[in-house]
Amino acid sequence: MNRFVAKIIFLSGRKYKLMKKKAFKVATASAIAASAFVAAAPAQTDAASNVAVEVSKAVTQMKKAYHTYSDITASGEFQDLTVVYKEYNAAKVAYNNAKALVKQAGGSMQAAYEAQLDVTYNDYIAKRVITYIDAYNYAVTLDAKRESLEAALTAKNWDAAEKLYHEISYELKTRTVILDRVYGKTTRELLRGEFKADAQDARDSIAVEVTVKMALDVAAKELAEKDLSAAKAALDKAAECW
Repeated sequence: MNRFVAKIIFLSGRKYKLMKKKAFKVATASAIAASAFVAAAPAQTDAASNVAVEVSKAVTQMKKAYHTYSDITASGEFQDLTVVYKEYNAAKVAYNNAKALVKQAGGSMQAAYEAQLDVTYNDYIAKRVITYIDAYNYAVTLDAKRESLEAALTAKNWDAAEKLYHEISYELKTRTVILDRVYGKTTRELLRGEFKADAQDARDSIAVEVTVKMALDVAAKELAEKDLSAAKAALDKAAECW
């Protein structure tokens, strides 16, 4: 073998070793990358699963907040409002936490999850729970005025009774619409029957007495001012009511 051929054989062997070494490095890198992918895949799957679980829990809690009182009013009773508030506040926390988690996770399901959360919140919390809480709180305030009116009548405090008569009249005319906004016919009718109807009955029961009192007050004022004609007109009005 001459020197030229020997050199070619040497160079070829060296090239083969370099190629083999490079191939080993590539194979090693590929193996490491594949291992990293396999390791990351379960983590990504777990994260996606966790988002789905939190969204489901939030949806369930929002519906629970509604059924906390609606299942009770369906039987003609009222749920303790502190219990309603507890479930309502839990629903808000669950909704906000789920929204934040969905946003952080991103992914192809982000828009669908956000839509599911928002639709459920608007339907069960904004439309149902919040309007019920507002209506119930208002109804309790209205009922307190009714009780005050009945107490004034018992004490024969006609000045207080007249004042409450007008306050309740104003409520019935302008504000009890809040009861009409409550979701669910059974719940609306229960609120109206339990609070609005009672307030209206109490107000109507002294409508004549209040009218007469107001006329007599005017007559007394006109007499004090020596306006006998106006005083007589007020007395005539009082007499007509009887």
